[in-house]
Amino acid sequence: MIFRPLALAFFGVLLTVVSAAGALRTIRVAIPGQPYVVAFQVAKAKGYYQQENLDVEFVQMAVGVGIQATVAGNVEFAAMGSALFSAILGGMPVKIVMASFRRPLSLVYARPEIRDLAQLKGKKIGLPAIGAAGHSMLVDLLRKHGYDPNRDFSMLGLGLTHTLLQALTTGVVDAAILSPPYSFIAEENGYRELISFLNEDVIFPGGGIGTTDAFLRASPVVVEQFTRASLKGHLYARSMKAGTIPIIARQMRMKEAHAEKYFDLMQRATTTDGSIDPDEQRKAIEPALRLRGDKEAPPLDRIFDFSRVRAIGKELRANGW
Repeated sequence: MIFRPLALAFFGVLLTVVSAAGALRTIRVAIPGQPYVVAFQVAKAKGYYQQENLDVEFVQMAVGVGIQATVAGNVEFAAMGSALFSAILGGMPVKIVMASFRRPLSLVYARPEIRDLAQLKGKKIGLPAIGAAGHSMLVDLLRKHGYDPNRDFSMLGLGLTHTLLQALTTGVVDAAILSPPYSFIAEENGYRELISFLNEDVIFPGGGIGTTDAFLRASPVVVEQFTRASLKGHLYARSMKAGTIPIIARQMRMKEAHAEKYFDLMQRATTTDGSIDPDEQRKAIEPALRLRGDKEAPPLDRIFDFSRVRAIGKELRANGW
C-alpha cells in the first residue's frame, strides 16, 4: 500500500508526458484556391503533418488578403507563390521557403466566338488581382504577342478562380485566367482556350510557401516540421498516381476525370525537390519587376530561402524517399 502514491504519481507524470507528446499545434495556411496546393493536401491526407505534431488548416483567401494575414500573424504560412513577389519587392518581410510548382497551370479562356487574341483586343479580361503574378505574366505574354496590354485590353482583378469563371459565363468579362478544375469546366462548356501559360517560357513558383522573417526566427522547429511534412506530400504526389488521384478528387473537390487530367498537367509543372535554382528564381521575378517598373532586382536571398527544404530533401532521400 505504501507504494500506491508513488505509483499514482508516476502514472500521472507519464500521462502528462504522453499528452504533451501527442498534442498537435494548429497551423493555418492561407491559400488562394486549390490548383497549387496538391502537395499540402496530400501531406494532410497521408498523415504527414500529424506525424510532425501539426494540425494544419487551409484557409481560402484572395491573394492580397492572404499576404496581409501572413504579415499580421493571423496565419503562419501563405501558399501564394509568386503572388508574394510584389509584397516582398514592396518591402514586406516575407520569404518563400518551398515551391511545389515551377510552371503555371493558368490558362486564358474566352467566349466561344472569340477565336484569337486579335478578336479579344478592346475587350475585358478577368484575373485574380491587379499587380499579382497572373497579371504580370499575362502582361508579359501579351507584349510578346505584339500588344500593348494597358491600351489594348481592360483588365479586372476579380479574386478567386470560381469568381472568374462566373464572371466569364455571365458576360461580366470576355475572357478570364482560369486554373483547374475551372479551366476544365470552361472547356466542357464551349469556352475557347487562347493561352496556356504552361506552354510558355514562364517560371512560376506556384504553391510556393511563404512566411515572415519573424516567424522563421521565432519558430524554426515548426517551420522545419511543416516543410518536412509538405515535402513528403510533394514527393508522394509526384510519384504515386494511383494514390494521389483519389486525394485530388476528394480534397480538391474534383470529378475523378478532372483529377486525372489535373495529375497529368501537374506532372509537367512541378519541381523535383520543392525548390527552383537561382537562374529560375531570377526569371520568376522578372515579370513582377517589369510590372512595378523596378530597374534592378534585389538579392535573391531577400525573396527565397530554399536551404531548409533542400537539406530536408537530402535527409529524406537518405531514408529511402
